[in-house]
Amino acid sequence: MLSEDVARDGAHFITALPHQHKIPKIAMSDVLQGLRCHTLDVEELVACLRWCITSGRGNLTSNMADLLDAATFHRPGGAIRLSSITYFVDPKVLGLYIPADGPLPLSLIPLSVSKHFGCAELATFGWKEFTITSWLQHLSRPDVMSADEKYDFTRSVDWASRVLRTLCRVWSQLSEDMRNKSREVLRNKPCIPTSKGLCSPEGSYLPIADNALFYHLDLPIVSRDSGFEVDEGMKRCLSFIGVRRSLPIQFLFHQ
Repeated sequence: MLSEDVARDGAHFITALPHQHKIPKIAMSDVLQGLRCHTLDVEELVACLRWCITSGRGNLTSNMADLLDAATFHRPGGAIRLSSITYFVDPKVLGLYIPADGPLPLSLIPLSVSKHFGCAELATFGWKEFTITSWLQHLSRPDVMSADEKYDFTRSVDWASRVLRTLCRVWSQLSEDMRNKSREVLRNKPCIPTSKGLCSPEGSYLPIADNALFYHLDLPIVSRDSGFEVDEGMKRCLSFIGVRRSLPIQFLFHQ
């Protein structure tokens, strides 16, 4: 059987072949049969998806649904069917910063695959964008947090720092709605690395230069000593999610 490119470019020579030597074109049934008999690696999966897009089969027709159901690919933990994928990461936004070694849902197309495509191309398969809010919500699931302490941002200072840095890096590109949803996920959770360990955003304080009283009170301050140094851009993000910039007036009255 011949690919579409060969069949098109070599049409003159193919038609000149004797009847008994005719070479049939690859049909969708041939593709489906091949996919059912072979588990794809990353390179093959990228090529398969690219073929679907360039061949004009990006719409969820019955053929596309059959193709997604027939294809399986390798990923850590075993093979997974392509039809179980529902999300993708924007390779130009979150894809640049999201820690690939951290816990990600099985319904997410691997970053090693999505980085080869644009959002519009990935959306043609019926997949939705996996946003920073989606990521935070996944990380905060009880089963995900309890699976491995090093990926629990309420117990691991290192992981909490990485999660917050990722959020801060995409902060300027987030809508007000996504910022609010991100804040809700982190509300009241001990996820801010401070001089007193991990504290909730509402119970943490951004550093104030040359404020002797601020430091004398021995408050949980986000600082270099906590292993999480922040710049001005990060301060805007942290302040929005609840980290305090100043002491409450009533707090000072009780000192």
